[in-house]
Amino acid sequence: MGNFFGNHDQVRALTESQNQGGGYERLRLAQTFLFTSPNNVPMLYQGDDIGTTGDIDPDNRKMQRFTGLSVEEQKTLANAQKAGSLRAQHPALRRGKRTTVWLEDWFWVYKVTYDTDEVYVAINRDNTKQWSPPAGFVDGMGNCSGGQVPILTSCIFVKP
Repeated sequence: MGNFFGNHDQVRALTESQNQGGGYERLRLAQTFLFTSPNNVPMLYQGDDIGTTGDIDPDNRKMQRFTGLSVEEQKTLANAQKAGSLRAQHPALRRGKRTTVWLEDWFWVYKVTYDTDEVYVAINRDNTKQWSPPAGFVDGMGNCSGGQVPILTSCIFVKP
């Protein structure tokens, strides 16, 4: 089955996340979770790749935009593209088993494994946290380094 966080029957994800502060950042966290959840087909509703706003139907059915994107929209699109690419490269992110490595309020690190493929994912909804994967792993998203997971940021650690 497919997993999703947005569709034409609900308020846009960015609109919901903006109500809690850190709108685009929270949307990127949701994208990362969607693409790193194994044993499903991630379904990203048109516009949730860049962060389209919209209230209840019909306001949430805006036309997809491909040009003239803001800096935040470009960052959000790049996040979805990187997460999707890592999912394609790593069988663990498609068929693996998820286990929690570290969990505290607003910060979650999990490992996804399949055969010999291992991927670590950190999702931080809090202030900057300290966490490092085992030696030999790097953040394929380019968000984390030096053992720091910045505020409202996600990281997907893979072996290069």
